Order: sequence, then C-alpha cells, then structure tokens
Amino acid sequence: MIIGIDAHREHGGILRGPSVYARLIRRYLTRELIRRGHRVILFSRVPLSDGEGATTVVVSPSHPWLVWFPAVLVRQSVDHLFIPASDFPFGSRVPFTVLVHDLGYETHPALYARGERLQLLLRMRRSMRHAARLIVPSHATFEVLTRLFPSYRDKTFVVPHGVEYNHFAAPNYTIASEAQVVSRIPSGRPLIAVLGVVDAKKNSLAILKAFARFKAMTNSQAILLFMGWRGFGAGVVEKEARLPFLKDSVLFTPAIGYDELPLVYRKLSLLVYTTLVEGFGLPILEAFAAGTPVLTSNRNPHQEVAGNAASCVDPANIDAIAGSIARILADDDYRARLVSAGRVRARDYTWETSARRTASVLTNEPL
Repeated sequence: MIIGIDAHREHGGILRGPSVYARLIRRYLTRELIRRGHRVILFSRVPLSDGEGATTVVVSPSHPWLVWFPAVLVRQSVDHLFIPASDFPFGSRVPFTVLVHDLGYETHPALYARGERLQLLLRMRRSMRHAARLIVPSHATFEVLTRLFPSYRDKTFVVPHGVEYNHFAAPNYTIASEAQVVSRIPSGRPLIAVLGVVDAKKNSLAILKAFARFKAMTNSQAILLFMGWRGFGAGVVEKEARLPFLKDSVLFTPAIGYDELPLVYRKLSLLVYTTLVEGFGLPILEAFAAGTPVLTSNRNPHQEVAGNAASCVDPANIDAIAGSIARILADDDYRARLVSAGRVRARDYTWETSARRTASVLTNEPL
C-alpha cells in the first residue's frame, strides 16, 4: 500500500500538544510501515530532515492546504491517508483515518471561546463523518465519542500515545539548551509547574487558587510556574496572580521546545495536571519518565493513564489540590513512592507500540 501522512502541522515554531503527537507518531509510524513493506509519503509545508526513509512531498505554502491537498493525493496515488492533527481535505476521495484527540468542545462548551468551539465542532464533526476509521488515544475518549456518536463505534479504535522514556529519563542536551532553560526558570526555591495552555480547560484558575491556599497553609517559599500559551480565560488568571501575596511566587513564561522539556521536568518539585478536559494527558507520562511526581485529576483519562503512580484529586476541589501539593512537597517517602511508581508506569507506554497499533488500523493488518 501507499500510505500518506499529513505532516503539515509540524512546522512554525514551538509545537503544541497535538502537533507534538503528530511529529512523534509520524516518525515511529513511518518506520513501522516501511518495515511492513509499505511505501510512505509525507505531505508537508516544508522539507523534513527526519523523514525516516519516506518520500516527502512539499505542498506550496502559498496554496490553501485543504483545497490544494486532494489533487496532490490523487497525483501520488495514495491508498490511505493518516491525519494526526488536522481536518480532512475538501473533496478528497482517498480513504483516511483521523486522530480525535478529545471531545471537550462537545461535553464542556463553557470552557471554550465561542469561536474556538464553533470551529472545532465544524471541523471535527465533518472529519469524523467522512473518515473511514477513527483513532482515539484513550478508552475514556472512546466512551465519550461512542456515546455522542453511536454509529461510529465500529470504525473507532483506541491507540494510546507513548513516551520517549530515555529522552526524559536521561536527556542528551546541549549547553545552549541548558542555558535557555536556566534563563527562564528560577532556582533555589521549590518549583511547581503547570505546563500547557493557560486557560479554562486546563483548570488554570483553580490551580492558582489552590496554590494560594497551599501558601497560606504552609508559608512555603515555593514558586508556581505557568509555562505555555495564553488561552481562553488567561487574563483572569494573570489578574489573580498579581495579588500582593502571590506576585513574587507566580511566574508566567512562554512554552519551551520538546528538546528542552526534559530539563524543565528535572528542575520541578511537582507537576500539577488537574485539568478538566483531556483526550490522553501526555505530560503525565513525560513527568513520570523524568522522575517528577505528578498531581492530576481523579477523572478519566487522567487516572487511566496515571494508574496508581500519581496523586489524584477532584480538580474542582481547591482544598484537595492544595492539600495534595502540601503532602507531596513535605512527605519525602510519599514523594519517593510516586517517583518510583511513575518511572515504572511510563515504561508501559511506548511510541513503538502506538505505531504498531496505528499501522494495523491504517492497513487492516494484524499486530
């Protein structure tokens, strides 16, 4: 078979969560498909330096992607297209599989800006309707999708993400990378981080309030670091962080690249990931592999991914979040147990396994 992979979201600065997934699964999936004897064509806006033996077709940035792409697919005789982080091309007659990251815009509409939610509804409903197959990253997402769209059950497959364990457990970084991280992250005080978009879906305001309560309970010198982009509701979080008793203890800094991320994790005392909407929760595994304890939501898919290796609390309960932060930072034995269990848990998820399962979905071949 000739398998096409849409790689056009992999350029343009620091990659966000779905685009990080797109780059990693593309690398491992390409290797797996070629190992099975298939031809792989990567469709991108720019030349790719890590094509893993695939053919790369560069589609001109001057052309609208979804309009121009179908003609390119036909010319390349693609049998099946994998779309890991985008919509399907208008008018394409090539069968395709699309990754549905989450359906928060369906289940939690109040957590999205109106325009953002409308765009997601139109894009994803159309993509899911026309797709030959759907991939979701967790059983929790499968249950939500098939409850909302029962007719899609037979064409939906669960393929969990992976984690590059050694990338986070034993990072191979340059002096320049280390300098970039050191310049943006304070040292000398316990560091609690929230990674990703600062917005309502990520529960950013509740985490900030829980941190304030934790400070009031313990008089800790810890710093809360928000590292990521500004999203819906970020202004409210930033305003709250300027209150006098918090202004020297809360920092906002832009997102950092994937190659530098292990250095960030290794400097953390705790990752707080008590988000409200997720399809999987990749930072949980990244922190596990790096040896960083994790505080996450007692909902799925968070618990599905974390197992018993994280401290899990109700993300709507500010006191519970604050109390768990205090325990993890004060109880060395508990912290050590979380770190040990996290390292073991992270090894259960590999990109090689994810690639094998994805390849089987695309080709209808057994694992």
